[in-house]
Amino acid sequence: MGFFNKLEKISEKYIEGFFKTKFADHIQPAEIAKLIMREMRDHKNVSISKVYVPNEFKVLLGDEDWKTVAPVRQALASELREFAQQKVQSRDYNIVGEITVTFELDKSLQLGNIAVHSSFSEEVPGTSPKAPPVPAGIVEEQPGKFSDLTIIVDKSKFYEPAPAGRGQDTLTGKAAVTARPRALLEQKAGTREHRKFPLSEQGVIMGRRRTSDIPLEDSNISRVHASIDYLEGSFFITDLGSTNGTFVNGIRISKKKLADGDRIRMGTTFLEFRLV
Repeated sequence: MGFFNKLEKISEKYIEGFFKTKFADHIQPAEIAKLIMREMRDHKNVSISKVYVPNEFKVLLGDEDWKTVAPVRQALASELREFAQQKVQSRDYNIVGEITVTFELDKSLQLGNIAVHSSFSEEVPGTSPKAPPVPAGIVEEQPGKFSDLTIIVDKSKFYEPAPAGRGQDTLTGKAAVTARPRALLEQKAGTREHRKFPLSEQGVIMGRRRTSDIPLEDSNISRVHASIDYLEGSFFITDLGSTNGTFVNGIRISKKKLADGDRIRMGTTFLEFRLV
């Protein structure tokens, strides 16, 4: 495991541990960190030779969660900024401005629900608000210095969408092979038996939270419980620090390569992994 991958995991554990007693049954900072990771992953853009990711993140919280977060939001925002910066460095991402994390109240959100919106900054740190505009995709600069001009970016001209078919581990960022995998999970026991979830090269997160890639209605499952990623031609399941654990064929795991027919248990929900 590389240095920055280790640093990312240590940072995530630190965020969750430091604030855990303050948040109790409300949202957990690690959940916000994972959503920021997902925003970077899902909204990255590729230029000629670089991969750009959003650098501005707005975290929306409902009334009850806002009351919990408000007294420590500055400290939490600082920790999340450091976490995002480590992620940018460890994955060779590029950003067009300083990373910012802000919190806002959204009365429409229920307890425990979070929304994270991301965007690309249009200014380089230290730019003058009176600087003249620059044509889209063009930046005038001196070697080793930022230009004292505002960058106006037309994404349709400056960026190209990230190519499809490039899977990525939701935790390590390790690139997957380009082959198109064919697999699925079939729910064998739980509230919705026989439901099927197709899997692809794009990593998925499973949990009780309704915004999960695979939402599971089980009170014994954590909101962010486990992930499945496609790496080097195989699928791997990873427990994301769940309360009650993740089991494959009756054995509790932290991360495991999946084989056809493996039975996964989370809470009282059983799923079968199948190659198709």
